[in-house]
Amino acid sequence: MTGKMRSGIEKITLNAATFKDVVVEPTFINFFYGNNGTGKTTIAESVEKRAGLIWQEGKTDADYKILVYNQDFVDANLASYGNLKGVFTIGEDSITIQKEIEEKNKERLSRVI
Repeated sequence: MTGKMRSGIEKITLNAATFKDVVVEPTFINFFYGNNGTGKTTIAESVEKRAGLIWQEGKTDADYKILVYNQDFVDANLASYGNLKGVFTIGEDSITIQKEIEEKNKERLSRVI
């Protein structure tokens, strides 16, 4: 069996919150979970801000589109559609348009009542 597939990021050095020079060595796909205060958000913010990242030789952050699936991502890209369970809008532009439609409908209904 071969080793784990390497990530473009060789190391992440955490120097935020309660972490001082803590090193994480990610693999190609990573799933971080744990109790509150264990560093999940700190790792996500470091990757998103490209802080403390060491890249494989010959690679830079310009070679990758980095997406961090966290609450900020969910808030910006997913929105429920009314009270319909399981129906939602995907995409930042779509959510902005959906919010504008909801506001216009509220304005229209307030004028009718």
